[in-house]
Parts: sequence; structure tokens; C-alpha cells
Amino acid sequence: MKIANVKNRGISGDVTDGVLLRLGELIKYEPKSIFIMIGVNDLFNLYYRKEIPSLEYVVNNLLKITTLLNEKLPNTKLYLQTLLPTAKYFINQSIDVINASIKVHQSDGTYTLIDLNPHFTADNGLINTSLTYDGTHLNSQGYILWSELILKYL
Repeated sequence: MKIANVKNRGISGDVTDGVLLRLGELIKYEPKSIFIMIGVNDLFNLYYRKEIPSLEYVVNNLLKITTLLNEKLPNTKLYLQTLLPTAKYFINQSIDVINASIKVHQSDGTYTLIDLNPHFTADNGLINTSLTYDGTHLNSQGYILWSELILKYL
């Protein structure tokens, strides 16, 4: 399904710091809606590359992103999506912490939370293997599910 005037600004391997650096690009166009899902690469960087200092750092960056966008684009509807599970238990524990934090902060009123995580989680707590090709990235079935879940917000 193709929807007019939808632009994907995602960049492979991007982290929350990268999004913060490029917010001006979004602000300039004054979009009606912005859907945000960022943070899992921060976690891989935290544990493997040691470039991200902490989970709190990731949460704070997510809140900075939504706060800045809300301030600069008061007429734009912001949707913050929970992070999806992976095939790694220790990463999922961190995902759960971040998701819990952004659920608490949704009461700040700067964004509407879209809780995707439960729809992608298998009974064992990991990502449903039918929705991924490598344990992190979605396959076509995963993208179909994701698009169905957010379509009502467009």
C-alpha cells in the first residue's frame, strides 16, 4: 500500500544523537505528523561498541527529540513508537526499561505513544521469528504488521 505524502527519514544504523542533529530537516517542512521509532541501535552501541553511555542517555535523548519537536512544531502530531523486541534477552531487558520510561512520560503531553512491542513479541519474550529475518530487522510480514498497526494514526 502506498500513501501519498509519507516520507521515511530513517537511516540505517542511526542512533538518537543522529536524529537530534537532523531535527532541523524535519522542522523546516512542518509536517502534519511525525512517527518516531529510534533507540535499538543505541542499545547495540551501548553493549557492543560502548559509544552510548547508558539507558538513561537513550531515554533522555528520546525525550529531547519529542520535546524539541513539540516546541518547534506545535501543530504537528507526534507519535513515539515503543521499541520492538529482538532475539537477544539482554537487549530486550533494556528495551523493556526504555519502553517503560516512554510510557511513563507520555503523560507529559508531547507525544502520543504507540505500543507496538507486544504485537511483535513471542511467548518466550523474544521477537516473533516469523516477523524478522535476523532477530532484529523486520521481514516483509513484520513490515505489513507494523503498517497495519500505525495506519489508523495517519
